Amino acid sequence: MDGAALLRPLDAYAGEYEHPGYGTVSISVEGDRLAPRFGNLELRLDHRHYDVFDLSWLELAEQEISFPLVFLTGPDGGVVALTIPFEEAVDPIRFERRTPDSGIP
Repeated sequence: MDGAALLRPLDAYAGEYEHPGYGTVSISVEGDRLAPRFGNLELRLDHRHYDVFDLSWLELAEQEISFPLVFLTGPDGGVVALTIPFEEAVDPIRFERRTPDSGIP
């Protein structure tokens, strides 16, 4: 399954995704890849398969940390959220996509 094609164009994933405790994950398109931003962290997204990407960054100790970032779709097939399993002891953290009518400021 690794390497399976993207399910939609890159710009369909771009946007702001909110969580009340963790804040905002911003996803933009830069060239032929997605560029994530979360606080001041230097991040990278590498496509794994379908709507799953590997979110990684380099820690101060020069160790790469990586998490699967999964984009979720709604009934109409549009991207509505993303999840990241930041902590092993809890379910993946869900960030809701901010849209003009979402009620998320």
